[in-house]
Amino acid sequence: MDRSWVAGIRIMCLALFIAVAGQTLQPAHTFAAGEAITVTPNSGTVGSLFTVNGSGFATSLVSVYFNGTFLGNAGVSGGNLVNATFQVPNVAANQMYSVAVASGPLNFSQSANYTVVASTTSLGNFGLSKFVQTSSGFTSCPNGGGCTIQNSAGATETYAVQYQNTANAAIAQLTITDTLQAGQTLVNASAGCTASATSPMVVTCTVSNVPASPQNGSTNSVLITTRPAAGFAGVMTNQACATELGFVGQACSNTTYLTVGGTAAVGTGTQICGLVTFYTPPSLFTNSYGPITIGGQTFTIAPNAQISSTITIQPPANNVCITFTFVNQAATVLTVTPNLATSNVVCGILTLLSPSTSTIAVGNISYPALGSVTSGTLLVLGQSYCFLIQNNTIVGVLTGVPTEAHAVAGAGYHRGLMIAE
Repeated sequence: MDRSWVAGIRIMCLALFIAVAGQTLQPAHTFAAGEAITVTPNSGTVGSLFTVNGSGFATSLVSVYFNGTFLGNAGVSGGNLVNATFQVPNVAANQMYSVAVASGPLNFSQSANYTVVASTTSLGNFGLSKFVQTSSGFTSCPNGGGCTIQNSAGATETYAVQYQNTANAAIAQLTITDTLQAGQTLVNASAGCTASATSPMVVTCTVSNVPASPQNGSTNSVLITTRPAAGFAGVMTNQACATELGFVGQACSNTTYLTVGGTAAVGTGTQICGLVTFYTPPSLFTNSYGPITIGGQTFTIAPNAQISSTITIQPPANNVCITFTFVNQAATVLTVTPNLATSNVVCGILTLLSPSTSTIAVGNISYPALGSVTSGTLLVLGQSYCFLIQNNTIVGVLTGVPTEAHAVAGAGYHRGLMIAE
């Protein structure tokens, strides 16, 4: 037998052995030192929202997994996770699952546990629902679903969490919890309610001896009044949950989505071009709304919304233009196209022009603006314009569909304008 042929076979076998051994010794993943996460709340139904809080991360972007299923990406600021709110995927109820964050292909944080409970608003013979009071009065949301409400900046909102004992026996003790967003501050709450010192704040209300149905007091409410933190603008998501002494599990109320930032409805046909920095898809299956932040502006998306293309927060595909159609402050149609100009732009009907406050509103979305724009250009209320945005401030006027913008030199009608080509 040819010795060179035998030597070749031996080399091939040795290479195969090394490859197999390498695969055997390769770890599934490693745990990063110093990276830690928690989830708030740590239980809920399929489709409900939870937030991953984390610290000690060195990368600018991480991936979040639920029981090994990829949910989406979250940003990192100062080592802490930001924009890390996700929906519970469609998994079996009454089980505990693992939530993990990956900052690299083989670099995972230690996991946190999340318990998925049955999708119901009843616990034993008990029901829970929620109402919201703003300056326009109380608004109820359908059980098991959500609703969107508009409130002015700085105004208070009161959550009326209504509990109902439908059994012919009294409930010895009922514990209701409501987790506030980071953009909310507690003003006051009903007797028996206390607030945690943690962030986000958890308000816990204890109710004793709830009478049997249909006695007086078998249906009642606890009130929790909050106010948006100074400078907050966007969507506040809120859901209350309750546990009953002697029962396993919890009942959760409908979810409310409170849009803060003004009383005027956003104009249909308004287009914003910029970075999508936060996005939770809506779900018709669970009748849940989804918030989106694009170009620094946050909106609520209706469960049955028509979305023309995939939306992501992953660069560079998150630089897009979205044209909105709104019904009752919730977006029902989102037309998504690439942002060819790669600049931040807002297009729509001019609804406010205030040189005294250097403010411009496009489709009822208010922006601070340079004085040269508010007083140095010819703008007409009710007409459609495109404006160039930098640092969430209007710095120039565009004409046409923005694909490339540059300043116009010279005097005349276009002096101080930006031209899109």
